[in-house]
Amino acid sequence: MLTGILTPSGGRIRVAGIDPSRERTKLARRIGVVFGQRTTLWWDLPLRDSYALVRRMYRVPEARLRLNLERCVELLELGELLDVPVRQLSLGQRMRGDIAAALLHDPDVLYLDEPTIGLDVVSKGKVRQFLRELNAERGTTVLLTTHDLTDIEEVIARMYAEGGRS
Repeated sequence: MLTGILTPSGGRIRVAGIDPSRERTKLARRIGVVFGQRTTLWWDLPLRDSYALVRRMYRVPEARLRLNLERCVELLELGELLDVPVRQLSLGQRMRGDIAAALLHDPDVLYLDEPTIGLDVVSKGKVRQFLRELNAERGTTVLLTTHDLTDIEEVIARMYAEGGRS
């Protein structure tokens, strides 16, 4: 419902001041989404070409794309993977590629479903650090669902638990 994919049966939702079910296209320009094991990348294309398509879809200026992509490539260690077709990437490599794709258009809100699934310990640490920096430097709101409690402990500055604030 927060992404506009489902319509609520009652009540009201606002994300970045936008009603997701009524202004889905407008909201899409303000959010980034990573759906766990469901990639948003194009299966037969290399990462570089998938990112070029994302740039066109979101109308990201070339200079901004270059800056965002350089940062993501460095921090998520994607340099050697840019020319590899997505279908040949491991799950962990695809996850890092999906995270980068979700950030190329500078979203205000980033939804992450199991962002460290399939990653080794070192890569998990880099992704967590990257997300902390993203929030601190750009003010990007990160909504995270995970079974890995370390993701929560190391990424999220504050949590809301069922029944009240934590």
